Amino acid sequence: MIDFELIPAIDLLDSKVVRLYQGDYSSPTVFSSDPVDTAKKWETMGAERIHIVDLNGAREGSIHHLRVIDEIVNQVSVPIQLGGGLRTLEAIQEVLNLGVQRVVIGSVIVADPTIAFDAISTFGDQIICGLDAKNGSIMVEGWEKESTSDVFSISKELTSRGAKRFVYTDISRDGTMAGPNIDELSKFLAASSPSSVIASGGVSSIKDVVDLSVMGLEGVIIGKSLYSGAIDFVELKNILNS
Repeated sequence: MIDFELIPAIDLLDSKVVRLYQGDYSSPTVFSSDPVDTAKKWETMGAERIHIVDLNGAREGSIHHLRVIDEIVNQVSVPIQLGGGLRTLEAIQEVLNLGVQRVVIGSVIVADPTIAFDAISTFGDQIICGLDAKNGSIMVEGWEKESTSDVFSISKELTSRGAKRFVYTDISRDGTMAGPNIDELSKFLAASSPSSVIASGGVSSIKDVVDLSVMGLEGVIIGKSLYSGAIDFVELKNILNS
């Protein structure tokens, strides 16, 4: 049995469960109009954690789906990790008070590193640093703006400041089902050590997940390949647990 978390993603846009292609907001694919039901489905299938992204929040800079998130937290028993629009300590505290277990911070790491460092020191391992990279640069504000920050140097700085966990997303692969970028993930793992790393973006098959499971990652966030039926979650869990 491999100690490797399989984490279904629920991306929220205008209260619907969607997937974007390479972060493009202009052409979302809608998979459900009932996020709570979707969360219950993943729990029933054996998910031990669910990853929620507030896409409106990521774009607008403040949390947008508080009511939906509150309903999900109260109607499933598995831990929830949440990202999107969480750019102040007050906003982070607000969603933690709802019962969210972990919070993913992203744009604020580049826009105001002091807030990111304060969040890490205040909330400890409840903070996940989400680094969304494209050609080695960190993308911010819902992936619509490219920063001048290098993902590897930023990860080293955050680790030195006490960051315990990262979500690393290769935007060029996200939503494409083109397979994860193993080379870049390997580099990121090395740069981020000893922090834990969760991979995200590009997973297209059970083989992709099996390949990731032996890299030393903590887990993988899976989105489009689950919603499209390319991966059967129960089958995948059985294979990794055998």
